[in-house]
Amino acid sequence: MSLEESSPEPRFPQETFYLFIDESSDSTAQLKVLSLVCKSWHIRAREHLFRLFPIYQKLILDEDYQERSLRLQLLTQSFDWLLHDRGITDLIRGIYVLPRGLEPGKKPGPLHHHARRDFIVDHPWLQQNTFPPNKYHFLVLEGIDLRRRTLPVILQSSINGGFKRAFFKHPVIYFGNRGNSSSSEGPLEHLAAHAPLLETLCISNFRAEEGGGGVIQDRDTASLNNLRQALRTLRIKDQVHGKSVTLKQFMLHDEGIPRNRVLEILIFETPYLNFANLEYLAIDSTSIALLVGRSHVLRNVKHLSLFDKEPDYLPDVWAYRKAQISLPSLTTLQLILRRFQALLTLCRVILGPSDVVCGSGNGMEYPGLPFYTSFTQQAPPPPSSFAYPQVKHLHVCFDFSKEARKGAVPALSVSRIGATSSSGPTVTLDANLASRIDETLYSYLDEGGGPLTSITLESSHDLPLRSFVQTNNSGKLRSDKGYDWWETRFW
Repeated sequence: MSLEESSPEPRFPQETFYLFIDESSDSTAQLKVLSLVCKSWHIRAREHLFRLFPIYQKLILDEDYQERSLRLQLLTQSFDWLLHDRGITDLIRGIYVLPRGLEPGKKPGPLHHHARRDFIVDHPWLQQNTFPPNKYHFLVLEGIDLRRRTLPVILQSSINGGFKRAFFKHPVIYFGNRGNSSSSEGPLEHLAAHAPLLETLCISNFRAEEGGGGVIQDRDTASLNNLRQALRTLRIKDQVHGKSVTLKQFMLHDEGIPRNRVLEILIFETPYLNFANLEYLAIDSTSIALLVGRSHVLRNVKHLSLFDKEPDYLPDVWAYRKAQISLPSLTTLQLILRRFQALLTLCRVILGPSDVVCGSGNGMEYPGLPFYTSFTQQAPPPPSSFAYPQVKHLHVCFDFSKEARKGAVPALSVSRIGATSSSGPTVTLDANLASRIDETLYSYLDEGGGPLTSITLESSHDLPLRSFVQTNNSGKLRSDKGYDWWETRFW
């Protein structure tokens, strides 16, 4: 009898090891180490390593590199080799295009007054306005210059009907000069022309910039009119005429204060996005004002995610008559909050009044008059038969990471409940506010007279469920993660 037969070592199923590898999917360094353990681990790690392929619109080379042309030739050959290696290309699910970066293998060093200047060149795949044919599933573009041909060139490279998902980070539409409404090209027109199968679109920090005038602000009426006119006189009108993309998932988010009047022109006044089949919608809470009077966008939405952008107002200050939006198909509501009080406000907006949530007061209409446009201000009021959606599940995510870093600890009081975090200061919840939130959540449960059958809670600072006694005792509150479908790591 051999040693292996007499004393076999215990082994975990291979699927268990795969779970370990999958947990490291967001760490390139860890994946590289795991890929060297054995063949089976190597294969699994490669699925994550090559899943998202980064490409820089421009590469930065040393200016005094004597053999620069040879270096560019080698770079071109290496990228071409990647495309012909089926073991790699079959693993690539999407590409991530950034504006510029260091050439592969180059490391940034300290800068001195005599430091060599850099030489910037187009990426080898983008030099000839052609991009290698591919079967990529999704596309992420961050901060690239839309005046260049990068976007349409990449979109036209797909050989399997077009990209299914796209994420545009910091897109800027450039048009005309001050007082000149010359034609402009934006990302939505190119999607309509070259990505007919697109189902998921995410846009963050969408801007418009008029030549010589900088980024357009909501109060700049003349520039807004110029933008509106520019988008009607496209250079690719023949390619995009009568075309649009029918979305199932749409995210519109801004890291700062959204410019709703600009967004209305860029998103809702163009014919290139069809929301008839939209089921997943993620927007800033201030963008609720953009949806007033646009029932065609919300008719089939089943999953709504709101990013808290509420100003420093208490929930009882707002009036809620104008913000009533019809969501007849909604079953799941997800709130990503920076402040505890925002839960009371957004529950009141979407789920309607309850015994403990503030009613419709006489203050400023939520989320504030500056966020309403001419169209939404003139939209007719909801009918007397208006009904709030019968949402079945509520997910609440308290994300205080940014607020804690700024030193803004919400709801401090002598009597408070602590929520700890391994990184950053402790966030505290006022006991009176905790009680009110608890009563609010319970009032929206079916046993409290509301529509909800379950509530899940997620917190960046490990807020304990016992903070909400009555809701927790119902057995319908539990800790869980939300469905952040806009995160490209899930694509």
